[in-house]
This record gives sequence, C-alpha cells and structure tokens, in this order.
Amino acid sequence: AVLAAALTLVPPLCALAGRRLLPRRHRKEPSALRATAEAGATARLVARVARRPVAWALTALVILLALAAPALGMRTWPQDGGSQPTSLTTRRAHDLVAAEFGPGANGPFTLVADLHRLDAGAVAALHDRLDSVPGIAASTPVVDSPDGRLAVWDVEPTTAPVDPATSALLDRLRDHVLPAGVEVTGNTPLLADISTMLGDRLW
Repeated sequence: AVLAAALTLVPPLCALAGRRLLPRRHRKEPSALRATAEAGATARLVARVARRPVAWALTALVILLALAAPALGMRTWPQDGGSQPTSLTTRRAHDLVAAEFGPGANGPFTLVADLHRLDAGAVAALHDRLDSVPGIAASTPVVDSPDGRLAVWDVEPTTAPVDPATSALLDRLRDHVLPAGVEVTGNTPLLADISTMLGDRLW
C-alpha cells in the first residue's frame, strides 16, 4: 500500500504543489535551478537513457533475468538435522545415524493401512512387495493398532531425507505402488509436502 501510494499519489501532489516544494531561494531562480539540475550526474544519466530507451530497457531486462535465473533451480526444503551447522549436537547425531545405519535411517516413511479396506493378507503381500521396490532399503514388521483398525510399519529409503531421490520415491509410492486404503506419513513426507506446497505458491 505504501509503495502504491508513493507511485500514484505522491507525483500528482508534487505537481499540484509546484515550486512551493523548492527552497525559498530557488523559487524565483528557474534558470539557475535548471542549470544546476542539468549539471548533475543523475540528469546526465537520464538524458543518456532517454536518447536510447529501447536499448536500455533490453539491457535492464537481460540483467534482471540473469539475476533471477538461480530461482529456477531453487529447492524449498525445510531445515532438518542434515542442514544444521556441524557444531550442533543434532547435526552430529544426524551424521552418526547416517554413517552407521545408512542415509535413509534419518527419514523413514510410516505406512498406515486401513484394515477395513485391506485384509491382513493384502497387507502382508504389500509389505513383502515393498522390499523389492527400488529406493527402499528395509522395512520394519507390521504392527496392528490395539483396536485392530490399522496396520502400521516403516520403510527406510536408501537416500537421505533432503535428497531429491527420496521425494521422487515418495511420489512413486503414492502414485503407483500403494493401493487405496494405505497412506504414507512421517517427518520426511511432511517436509516433502511442505516443500512442494512452497514451490507451487512462491511464484
């Protein structure tokens, strides 16, 4: 709102005020004031641009596009343990887990199956099939909820949470592997969804 007012309201008000905005000693000296303005570096630049406006506009456009080009490759991944400074204990723990158990151990996916839509046999078959999906390193045993409505287990990716391959694996599971009635959740899927949401809305 302030910028819009500065661009649209201030210039007309200045025009209405006219020479009353100038210091008193310059209000009656138009020739001297004009000579001072024309001698300034800004006035010379304005005159130069005015002589070739198209060329200057194209030059400015090229410079702005070059400055904006890195935004095309920007990845809006929220901070996790792997993006923190190495001086922090959370980063050291993250690196230690990755070194001992593999990079995907820091960001497993949690799969939740609705047992009203899939029976135990279908869940077991899905569990076994996921072990052969490229990008999955291991799976935990299936555990049923106390009320018998849900079956829950974890799968560990072969890549780190921040790795784009992990997000690609998540999309592949959701779009092509998991049947209706099975959802994938966890910290890494949450961060991936936030990253996708930010990327879609930043423009």
